[in-house]
Amino acid sequence: MAFTKIGTLSAGDVVTAAGINAGAVGWTTYSPTLTNIAVGNGTQVAKYGMFGRVYFLKWQLTLGSTSTVTGLPTISLPVSAADAIELNLHAAAGFFDLSASTTYIAGMGATTTAVMLYALNASATYTTLTAASSTVPFTWATGDIMRLTATYEGAS
Repeated sequence: MAFTKIGTLSAGDVVTAAGINAGAVGWTTYSPTLTNIAVGNGTQVAKYGMFGRVYFLKWQLTLGSTSTVTGLPTISLPVSAADAIELNLHAAAGFFDLSASTTYIAGMGATTTAVMLYALNASATYTTLTAASSTVPFTWATGDIMRLTATYEGAS
């Protein structure tokens, strides 16, 4: 993948919107590899944009009647990350239960190639991560939603 470069800035240079826009690329749709999730007749939106080596990711799955969640939901990244720890720090995710009209904040784990979505377990003194499954944090059904946004540095 080619990267657009706006050049090297020097002391006294003026940063303009046109200069910034020259280095930006619009949203690109991609097809992530999903683990423990079957889209079925659900609706998936997976897009990324970039500015230099910084990637902006947005992913959402609205489950249909034939969609399934069988274990820890894992979503592949469009481009490998330089650092999995950084990816964890600059991401947000959630689960929406349509029948209860309730949004649950999701915890995340990451490798340099994928993000895993966890349910937050608040049954102890400290919140812990629990692998999401077909019944955690709730029983998945038509209209329920998984969401993920992330910003990360690409490996190249």
